Amino acid sequence: MNDSHKNALGRATEQAMGMSQATWERHANPWSGWTRVAIFPLLTLAIWSRVWIGWWSVTCVAIVAIWIWLNPRVFPPPQSVDNWMSRGVLGEQIWLRQRDALASHHRHVIRSTITIASVGALVWLIGVTTLNLTATLTGMVASMLGKLWFIDRMVWLQREAEASEPSSNRLPLPFHNTATSHVNLSSTVAYQTEPDLSVDEFIQVLQRSTLSERRPADRSRLETMLRRADLIVTARTELGKIIGISRAISDFSYCTYLSDLAVDQDYQKRGIGQQLIRRTHVHAGLQTTLILLSAPSAQTYYPHIGMHPHDSCWVIRSDQ
Repeated sequence: MNDSHKNALGRATEQAMGMSQATWERHANPWSGWTRVAIFPLLTLAIWSRVWIGWWSVTCVAIVAIWIWLNPRVFPPPQSVDNWMSRGVLGEQIWLRQRDALASHHRHVIRSTITIASVGALVWLIGVTTLNLTATLTGMVASMLGKLWFIDRMVWLQREAEASEPSSNRLPLPFHNTATSHVNLSSTVAYQTEPDLSVDEFIQVLQRSTLSERRPADRSRLETMLRRADLIVTARTELGKIIGISRAISDFSYCTYLSDLAVDQDYQKRGIGQQLIRRTHVHAGLQTTLILLSAPSAQTYYPHIGMHPHDSCWVIRSDQ
C-alpha cells in the first residue's frame, strides 16, 4: 500500500469517526489521547470475556465501541497543547492534510510505524479469534508500540512545522473552551497549500469572514470552485482550526488572479491576510502579476500592504 492510499485510508477513518474541527480540538486534550491508548487492552479483554460470560461478551465489546466513539468528544479542549500527546494529535492533522509535502525522512518512518501497527493488529486478531494468548499479547504489544512510535513521529512533524514559521507569525490566538470563554494561548498560525481542502471547511471560513455574503450559496458550485482552483493556501490555528484561505487561479508564468481572500473575523487585523497574499504570490511565482478585486469595505486595506490600484480594469458580470 503506497503513501497516498494510506493517507486516503486515514481520511476515510477521520470521516467515519465524524472528526470535525471541534472534535479534533477536544481530542487534543492529553486525557483523550492517553485514555485512548488503553482502548486496545480493554477491547482485548472484552472479546476474551466470551470464555467466561459467553454471549454477554457482546455487551462488553459494545461498551468499548461506544467509548471509542465518545473518547475524542468527552474531554474539553486543552488549556495548553505544550505536551507530547497534544502535539502528537496536532501533528496527525498536519500529516492528514499535507502528505505530499512531507520530507522523505518522515515518510519512511511513518510507513514503518503503520506497517508495524498493522501487522501487530493482524496477529492480535488471529490471537483473539483462536484464543491464542501468546499471539494476542504479542500482536497487541506490537500494534500499540507501532502506534506510539507513530504519535512520536507526529510530535516531531508538529515541532518542525512550528519551527518553520517565523516568530512574527506566532500570534496569541483566541481559543474557545467549554465555558465559552476565550483565553490567550501562545499559538502558531500554520500556513500551507491544501489542494484537497473540503468544501465544508471552505464554507465555514467564508461564513466566519462574511465573504459568503458575496459568494454562491450553491454547495456544488463551491465544490467546483475548490477543485478547479490552481492554488489554495490556508491558515490554521495550532489546533487545526481553519481561520483563513486564499483561492487563486494562475498560469504560474504571467498572471495570478486571487479570487477569494477570507480571514475569520475573530482573527482579523493580525497580519494573516497579508501572509496569505504573500504566500499565494510566492507559490504562484513572483514573476507573475497578482490581481485581486477588493470587497467595497476592504478598499482601504490593500494599499497599506503594498498593493497598487488599477484604474482600467473591466469586468463582465455573471448572470447568476
